[in-house]
Amino acid sequence: MGLFDFLFGKKKDNEISHYAFVSDEKGKGLSPEEAKNLQEELMINLQVGEKQYAVNIAATLMTKKAYDECIDAYTKIAEQFPEEKGVAMGQIGAAYYFKGDYQKAIECYVSARENGEHAGMMDDNIWEACETLVNQSGDKQWAKKYLELCPDGSYKKKAEKMLL
Repeated sequence: MGLFDFLFGKKKDNEISHYAFVSDEKGKGLSPEEAKNLQEELMINLQVGEKQYAVNIAATLMTKKAYDECIDAYTKIAEQFPEEKGVAMGQIGAAYYFKGDYQKAIECYVSARENGEHAGMMDDNIWEACETLVNQSGDKQWAKKYLELCPDGSYKKKAEKMLL
């Protein structure tokens, strides 16, 4: 089964189905109980070492906007499979970004880069979060922070221009 089959609902008889985002509203996505059940299934699969299945569930939680559950899932993946820590931290950073916690997202992206995640992709993510913080707060310290974290980054000129 391919990753996209899993995400877009093609399922085998023994697979679970997925709905939408976590919501307290009846009929509006995964209920908190359904999200918890999905997370529990992830934990069971982690115990038997099924890395790809666990990653697929964590990715599904992200696409379904179940960000807290996604963060928990990728945290467990990083613990269970240390070789996946870079990828997991990058995804945790993305979940924090979508939650609007841009500072925490930056911390996670830096950790992802330090743990082997693609430096160019993390440069893009760090810039996006720093730029968002500058635009939201007007505080140019975040452009300076980007330059500290990515001194040779792709957005160096943009960050320097913000500081003028």
